[in-house]
Amino acid sequence: MTRALRMTIVTFSVLLAAGEAHARAVDPLPLPGQTESSQPADLTTVHPFWRRIGDPVLVALIEEGLAANADIAQAVARLDGARARSRAAGARLAPSLAAGLSSSRSVWIKTIEPTSLVPDAAQLNLAYEVDLFGSVRKGRRAARASARAVAFDVASVRLAVACQILRSHAVIHALDALGRITAEQIDGTARTAALIDRRAAEHEAGPVETALVAQQLAGLEAYRAQLGAVRAAEVAALAVVLGREPESFMVPASDEAGDERKAADRTLASLVPSPVQPLALLAGRPDVQAAGQALAAARWNADAVRASRWPNLTLTASGIGGLSGGLPLAFANLGASLGAALFGGGAIAAREDLARADTAQMLAFYNRTRLVAAQETIAALSAMEAATARVARWDQARALVARGVDTAQQAYLDGDVPINVLVDTRNDEIASRRALIEAQRDLALARINVIRATGGTPQWEGAREEAPGVMANAR
Repeated sequence: MTRALRMTIVTFSVLLAAGEAHARAVDPLPLPGQTESSQPADLTTVHPFWRRIGDPVLVALIEEGLAANADIAQAVARLDGARARSRAAGARLAPSLAAGLSSSRSVWIKTIEPTSLVPDAAQLNLAYEVDLFGSVRKGRRAARASARAVAFDVASVRLAVACQILRSHAVIHALDALGRITAEQIDGTARTAALIDRRAAEHEAGPVETALVAQQLAGLEAYRAQLGAVRAAEVAALAVVLGREPESFMVPASDEAGDERKAADRTLASLVPSPVQPLALLAGRPDVQAAGQALAAARWNADAVRASRWPNLTLTASGIGGLSGGLPLAFANLGASLGAALFGGGAIAAREDLARADTAQMLAFYNRTRLVAAQETIAALSAMEAATARVARWDQARALVARGVDTAQQAYLDGDVPINVLVDTRNDEIASRRALIEAQRDLALARINVIRATGGTPQWEGAREEAPGVMANAR
């Protein structure tokens, strides 16, 4: 082996080792208040709060939605693309190696005989860009931060899907309860019609009473049909979230044995957040973390653009090996080049201006995302407090009005009160039961909103500190 060939091999080894060292280097960029070790291995995960719910059917629906939802699939595909771009951004930190084979023949004009002037040869070309001022490394950090932002976007979509399934469940459950009450009201009205018929036979009731009951029955049938249409639309929307065909998806009607006090909110009763919510935990919301990583990516990109003004150093090495006349032949070449873009018709300054504008935009977006997170949490907690109070009031009212129905019915049979008093009393009792179900539905939706607003972590055991002057507005 010739000395030149040995030098070429040694040079290749040194450059390859340096490139691999740079390729293995990791540039962590933790979020504010985090260290590298505190970041989860999979940023797309969401706290599985739904597993605290004591309803295996609902839990299975959420798990199915997280596995089959189309929005999640799109977000995961975007994440794969962002990770590929991140790997491509760091490719310049590794050496590039090209190999080729060449063969050439020449013909002497005098003899018209083929004569080998350039032998068959194998050629290797190695180039390595020394990132003197960190432009490539900063660009890679920007790409990695962008990939982390997309990963948090995936977590945000998963959280939204889980909460949407919970919302649909609460709404469908409430619609079923309202349907049962309407059916009971129709039966009660039919019994009232029978009473009127009996009194009419005794000449104690007239056509006015009969028309009043018939009108009420028609209204109740129309309301029951409306409930069915709304339920069908909600079930179809749930099917889309689950990735199923809406025309073939069905949700069996729930049966609560007539007890509406636990109907709409029963399955979420275990997801009661603490009365004191530390807003500092909102930094763990996926969308807030995604905005923070997008801001970090913009800052790294601005640094990379500024560093690109400085010169780049490129090391090159090439070697040719082959046979010439039956003898080994080798050539080696080493080189280095230093270059910088001095003027590009204003393109360099334009890229710097664009990077600064992107950074300012991402900073404003990050600040707005944090403020919206606080606003949504305060609004959800306030709505939950108001719904809790409404549930308590309507539960008391329902019990009082229910006793009045029995009294009014007996008084009507005794002829002490007219039919409209009995009808109004029954309507009040039904209205209070409906209001109770709607309040329980609103309470369930408010709890879901708290879950969504706090990033899927509504349980803060032992947390008693809060941001001063902020949560006081929610009470």
